[in-house]
Amino acid sequence: MSSTGSGGSLNGGLAGARIARSIGEASGSKSITGSAAGSAANLTHPGATQAALKVVQDQKMAAALRNVRDDIEHKAALQRKLQHFDQEEANLREAALMEARNLYEAQLTERRLSEMRQRELATDLLAAEFMKVRLAKLADRALTLKVRLVQQEEAREREVAFRQKMRQKREAFQLLIKNVEARQKREREELRMSQLRVAKNIKLIQALEMRGLDEIDRRRKLKENEVVAHQLRMKQQKETEQLRELQLIKIKHMTETLAREIEDQAALEHVATEQKEKELALEAQFLSQQQAAQDEMDNAQARIKATHLRERQKATRSSFERQQRRQASFLERQQRHSAKLRTRVFMAQDELLQKSSGIGDEDSEDSSSMSGTESSDAASDSEEHAGGEGEEKAEKGEKGESRVAKSKNLDDAQELELMEQLEKGRDRVRTLQRQQKENLDSLKNQQRDQFRMLQKEQKRKFSDLIKEQEEEVAQIRADHQLEMNELLATMSRNDIIESQKRQVEKKLDTDSSNDLLSAMLPKFICDQLKQGIMPEPVSFDFACVGFMDLCGFKELASAAGTGHQLVKLLDRLYKCFDAILVDYPTLYKVETVQDTFMVACGVLDTRDSTPVDQRIEFARAILEFSMDAIDAVAEIDVSDLKLPGTWKDGLPLRIGLNCGPCLAGLVGSKAPRYCLFGDVVNVASRMCSTNDKGRIQVSDEFHKVVAAEQDFVFVERGSIAVKGKGTMLVWVLEQPPVDGGVAQEGNESEIDDNNTMGTITPEPERNEQQHHE
Repeated sequence: MSSTGSGGSLNGGLAGARIARSIGEASGSKSITGSAAGSAANLTHPGATQAALKVVQDQKMAAALRNVRDDIEHKAALQRKLQHFDQEEANLREAALMEARNLYEAQLTERRLSEMRQRELATDLLAAEFMKVRLAKLADRALTLKVRLVQQEEAREREVAFRQKMRQKREAFQLLIKNVEARQKREREELRMSQLRVAKNIKLIQALEMRGLDEIDRRRKLKENEVVAHQLRMKQQKETEQLRELQLIKIKHMTETLAREIEDQAALEHVATEQKEKELALEAQFLSQQQAAQDEMDNAQARIKATHLRERQKATRSSFERQQRRQASFLERQQRHSAKLRTRVFMAQDELLQKSSGIGDEDSEDSSSMSGTESSDAASDSEEHAGGEGEEKAEKGEKGESRVAKSKNLDDAQELELMEQLEKGRDRVRTLQRQQKENLDSLKNQQRDQFRMLQKEQKRKFSDLIKEQEEEVAQIRADHQLEMNELLATMSRNDIIESQKRQVEKKLDTDSSNDLLSAMLPKFICDQLKQGIMPEPVSFDFACVGFMDLCGFKELASAAGTGHQLVKLLDRLYKCFDAILVDYPTLYKVETVQDTFMVACGVLDTRDSTPVDQRIEFARAILEFSMDAIDAVAEIDVSDLKLPGTWKDGLPLRIGLNCGPCLAGLVGSKAPRYCLFGDVVNVASRMCSTNDKGRIQVSDEFHKVVAAEQDFVFVERGSIAVKGKGTMLVWVLEQPPVDGGVAQEGNESEIDDNNTMGTITPEPERNEQQHHE
């Protein structure tokens, strides 16, 4: 814009110089014309005409002076007009300069605004790229988190599904086991029923075989049948045990098979989970690499966008600068044209200037030549000035175009490089995708091979398990067959042994049976039992019954810590009595209860009546047994039993005897006992319970039987109160007292008054004490 202002002032100065030069040229031409005319007159009339010439010259001088004065005045007016015109031109130049300055400031403001918009656009682009990168990272993190959550959810669902499947399989197996156990139970029940039918048929056959046999052959056949039944039971028990063992082995094998299947499925599930994790890890790695490549591509695209933005901004700046230059050039041309118009208008307003422009019409050629020369000079000056300005503008344009071309070439190179990077990124993404597909295919092939190998190994192990189970079952069956053969061989040997034993037993049956039965029962009872006859009750018109017990045994049994001592004490006592009984074959041990020992004499054979001498013999036998018992008991050593009180000095034995009629019979089937019934048993028990320790007390009936015997001396004790009998006269065998004493009321064995059976009924307290012991 400064060049435009200087151009305007230069145009104004040139216009003023041209006006002044035209005025000077007009005055000069007039003076030259006048001098030329005077010279011509002087040459024509040299003497006479000098005065006329002088007058003429004076006139001409005066006219010239007037003309000069008029010219000077006109020139002064013109000068004033020129000054005014210059002032106006100066004002116009200042206005043009102000307008150019305003335009420059407007263009500068617009450029600043354009640059600010470009910076804001660049800032927005950077912010957008930053937000894009941040969002991409957040999206990547969210994707990673989502993939992880999906993995966890899938793993949890697979685990839940696997557990549900295993639970259903176990429930189905439990149901199968229940069905198998029910079927096995039915098989065992069928086997048991079959065995029962076989045993029943054998019994029927044996019963048919036993018809018409005598008693001995029948007993022998019964023993053989018992042996056969025992062998059958053994065989059936063995069959049942073997069946149960096979059933348990079957359940065990089923359980092992289920455990192996569950283990195999768990292994397959574990392998599938690991394979899925590997696939997901590979996919996550691929996504990460793809995301990195995508970030690089995004960066390249961002750089391309930045390059395009810079190009657009440069193009905008270039366009803006060109527009500014066009505006400045247009303004400069407009001002130059305005200056020319104003100069022409100013020159057209003055006549002198018009005349000066036309002075010397005569010399028009000279003036035209001069004006042509001046115009040519002015044109040359203007052409030189315009040429300089054009060259300067052209040079500036060429420099600008070269800079734009260089910048464009540089931007094109950068864009080409960025496009190459973008293409490389795309190639890398495609390579990654191809590698991902190859890796995934390779991983799937490896997983498939691993899965096949694992399944093959599991099938092999399962086949080995089935084979081992079959071998185990075969071995168990072989063992069962061997055991059954051994059992059958043993049964066969037992049959041979039993046959031999039966032959030997035929010889020893009578003696051994007699000895055994005679030790338990009277001989006549044994004979009847051998003959298969159930003995009937037998009445005896005379029998002697004796009771023996320990005085004060109740208190001893009540003492704390004497349980083992009492057992040992009674064992020694009864062994002593049994040893004495061996010397008295007519005596029979009826029974023992606690410390009470009951014997009888005269009940070992059947008879219609008992003579007196035999009665005396029975009485003497039981009386001598009682005396021997007292002597033997006195010699029993009980010091090692650590009994309390006077027990450690000896056992306080007392004996009660009675005689009279009684009834005897066999009672019971599983453990039959030979029992005595009658009042004689009850009175004998009362004789013992009311006696003193170390003495033998007898009833008056017993004393009458042995009164005539001189070997025994009795002392009348007098009448005593006997429960259920009132008062009775009793006698005591004369013997040295053993630490003298009186009978203890609370230590007697009571017999029910309404029960005359020869069994001992302890008092409730003694029975309770014995139960406690």
